[in-house]
Amino acid sequence: MTRRNLNISKIYGEKDTNLNNNKKIRGLIWEYTIRMIIGLCAGIFIMLLLYMGFATVLYENLTSQFLWEYNDSLCRELEKYVNDYNINADNAKALKQWADENDIERIIVERDEQLLLDSAYFGVVKFGAVEVYDSDSGIFRAVNFPDGDAFVNIGAEYERKYYAASLVVSIITGVIVCLLIFSGKTRENVRYIRTLEKEVSYITDGNLDSKITIIGDNELSSLASGLNQMRLTIKDNKQKEADLKAAQGDLVRGMAHDLKTPLTSLVTYMEVLKRKNSAGELTNEDIEKSNQKLFQINSFADELFEFFLATTQKEVEIDVCSPIDDSLGEHMSGFIATLNHFGYKYDDSGVSWKDYNVGVNYDFMLRIFDNILSNIEKYADKEKPVSLSMTYNEKDMKAGIVIENYIGDYEETIKGNRIGLVNIRLMMGQMHGRALHEERKETFKLILWFPMHE
Repeated sequence: MTRRNLNISKIYGEKDTNLNNNKKIRGLIWEYTIRMIIGLCAGIFIMLLLYMGFATVLYENLTSQFLWEYNDSLCRELEKYVNDYNINADNAKALKQWADENDIERIIVERDEQLLLDSAYFGVVKFGAVEVYDSDSGIFRAVNFPDGDAFVNIGAEYERKYYAASLVVSIITGVIVCLLIFSGKTRENVRYIRTLEKEVSYITDGNLDSKITIIGDNELSSLASGLNQMRLTIKDNKQKEADLKAAQGDLVRGMAHDLKTPLTSLVTYMEVLKRKNSAGELTNEDIEKSNQKLFQINSFADELFEFFLATTQKEVEIDVCSPIDDSLGEHMSGFIATLNHFGYKYDDSGVSWKDYNVGVNYDFMLRIFDNILSNIEKYADKEKPVSLSMTYNEKDMKAGIVIENYIGDYEETIKGNRIGLVNIRLMMGQMHGRALHEERKETFKLILWFPMHE
């Protein structure tokens, strides 16, 4: 077989398979849930911290300054009122009326540590029935009643609005902190999406060297990874397309050169034949030389047809898987019979069948063995046997046909067009197989690998 290869064989060789490990991604829902929990915890902590701080400041400042002064002024007004209207300390009805008129939330009157009045209690308190307890503010002032001095605690609850305001401020601050923490992830994702949008626009403009940024471990990073893989695939396909066009151009130029030589010789032979025929000197040898050139041109045309047929075939229908001796044995038997018919020696002692199935395309197998036979006719040494054997790689589940021949002295008589082996590679690739060759000084070995099935 030919020792020459066309560069296009690199394009249609065995496809590389990159196994992508599917990583388990956490997901955006999980990330947002965690961020929400963190935001809530931080917001509640800030809210409690601020409110406790505000409450401490309010208690230390309002109670010690403003409330004391304010309470003292109310006590003076009460003292004036009770003396003007001669109201005793145990006159609950009059005192409660005064408290209502002055928006007093609560008034407590006690004498000798015994409760005389508590406006929060709707009944009449008997003297000595209840001991006085400390109120929230603990601010008691001595008031001169007509029936004697008594201590009065006036709870206008004026400080409530300050505590309420501090609570509102604390809650709002906590909510803002929570939202800032939660929205931080959203801002990160929005910035990432804008980055992806910008990088995709570069790819849309044709810049396939622009990489896609992959950040994190969620749906967005998975999308970015897919976009990056798509970019690489498009780039690889474009490179293959460019290589294919270049190789096809080289092929056309090479074939034009290869066809030009026998065509020129044929034209010359035809002119010679005309003259010899006119002179009556035409011989069978002259006709045989012309036939050889016609056969060579026809061989080039057949190989060129096989090449374009293989390169334009989009999908190949694989026949139903059957045992190896059925799928491959029939073709090998026909190949051996053809070798025998043309007088080639062969050695098929290495052919053995195992209990596996192989799927092939029948038409492609016929064309593959036709190409092999054509190359053997051109390049093999007819005096030495063609070796046929089977090899198995059970680890990778592959079965191989091995064909090895000795190389004859063909350089001076036949010019190789380098397409036969390329056609074999193309057709094997479309059947999910692979064609490999090994070259030595005197021998040429071709291995056709087919995927096996149990």
